[in-house]
Amino acid sequence: MRTTVSLGDELAAHIDEVRPQDDDSDAEAVREAVRRSRRVSDLEDRVEELETELTMEIAGIEREYEEQIEELQQEIDSVTARKEDLQRQLGAANRRIDSTNELVAAVETDMNYREKKAKAGILQRARWWISGMDDGDDTKDD
Repeated sequence: MRTTVSLGDELAAHIDEVRPQDDDSDAEAVREAVRRSRRVSDLEDRVEELETELTMEIAGIEREYEEQIEELQQEIDSVTARKEDLQRQLGAANRRIDSTNELVAAVETDMNYREKKAKAGILQRARWWISGMDDGDDTKDD
């Protein structure tokens, strides 16, 4: 193809900049500018391809990241539920322990009362019958 081209000062200056050798003809300089334009166009296409690939990779990584976050949240929820269940069980066990301790204390008090009563003489029992038995350990055998 043969073409005649008129270039403005800016484009002419650019052709002079891209001229491979100072003694090359204007036609060869324009051909070199066209070749460079093709390489630039190819590079732009490659950049677009890479941007598309990168965008797809980023989207894939984001999906994986969101899935991992969801899995971790489910694990946290499960651990939280287990913790709450264990706290309820611990509370129930503590209440049973408190009840057992109260029963033990009541049994010990009753046993102390019976032992005290069994050791006490007839006069002491009569006094207790009249005035009530004190809880102290100051028993005197009569």
